[in-house]
Amino acid sequence: MASTTTTTTATTKTQIDSDGSTTTTITETVAATSPKFDRPREQLRDAYAECQCGSTVISVVGTNEPLGGVRVICACCDCRTHIEWCKSKGGPSYSPKLCASSYWKNDLMVIRGREYLKAYKLTADSPGRRLIATCCYTAMFLDHPFYEGKYAGILEGDATDEQLYSVMKNSKKPPYAALSFRRDISPETSKAYPPEFFGLDPKNDFTGDEPDFLERLSVIMEPIGKNADQERHAQTLQEIIEDVGTDIMNANSEANALGGPYQKDYLTRVIVPMMAAVAADAKNENETTN
Repeated sequence: MASTTTTTTATTKTQIDSDGSTTTTITETVAATSPKFDRPREQLRDAYAECQCGSTVISVVGTNEPLGGVRVICACCDCRTHIEWCKSKGGPSYSPKLCASSYWKNDLMVIRGREYLKAYKLTADSPGRRLIATCCYTAMFLDHPFYEGKYAGILEGDATDEQLYSVMKNSKKPPYAALSFRRDISPETSKAYPPEFFGLDPKNDFTGDEPDFLERLSVIMEPIGKNADQERHAQTLQEIIEDVGTDIMNANSEANALGGPYQKDYLTRVIVPMMAAVAADAKNENETTN
């Protein structure tokens, strides 16, 4: 439950009366601040995402650790465009060079601020849906068809300086396992942040254009999927999004494709069509068998 803290301000005013005497008046003004969550409460023993102003909190039920103990650095222009759009609306003021991302059990409890939640897509044809706390335009969780509803992604903050801002609280921060879509950042940023800066094995630092990129990244991400099937006690990210509705940002990712000609996010260009093809093959095989 949320509690409200109050601030009391005392103002002293001295007045000289007509007979030469003085009168002192003390006026107290009591102002309520925005509600703050009582941290010892049970809900906040778990990891939770909190917006910049503190009005919206979503906990991940029963855990403090990302699935599989895996975090990934995302350099794709779409994720950076998402954060920049939020910033343009008054969101957190940092501009991530490289996004720190993690993946969580798809069992979420909205502790407070449901009325502020809204899902957005970058464009009408974007497959990803990004949950945002509109009280202060903080990016919260991310859903994508590639996740198959098994887990909830989140952009925690800037991987180059995690002290700047972090959406996830009370959570473990395992080392980074991979960097994806390096092709979308500028040559200057790429040079400033080589794989060694993050303690990464260079073979897990991907431009996003490698012929075997998907296969190699899937191996790194495998522990996430293995740990995703757990009993649920609250809502899935997809259920929350259905409740709050989805709107369109109409945001242009091309401006953030700094490493060369704009290419649509690899997930959109390759993985989604691949998933559709696999589903079609499975359907055809099933129909043939029957």
